[in-house]
Amino acid sequence: MQLLRELAREDSNVSNVRGFGLMTAFDLPNNKFRNDFVIEAVKRGLVVIGCGMQGIRLNPPYNVTEKEIDQAMDILKSSLEACSSPLFQHKGPVCEFMECGESHA
Repeated sequence: MQLLRELAREDSNVSNVRGFGLMTAFDLPNNKFRNDFVIEAVKRGLVVIGCGMQGIRLNPPYNVTEKEIDQAMDILKSSLEACSSPLFQHKGPVCEFMECGESHA
């Protein structure tokens, strides 16, 4: 929770950090940004769950290590950075698998 709260202070796209124990969540600005973020995180190796219209859920296993949490935070940050780029456009096998519905001609 502390790392997610720090991330929210650093990145204005992250808001409403909440959770109980290891089950945590936060909101992103809108549904499109959230969906782009989910795909980007998965492409980078972190499975996150979209919830509601703009929420992201994180449900790590009970035996998650500090190193794995640090890796997950790095992926969250790099995914946010990528999705924030004005030229951002996701594509590739993950996008096709998740049926993002966007044309990438």
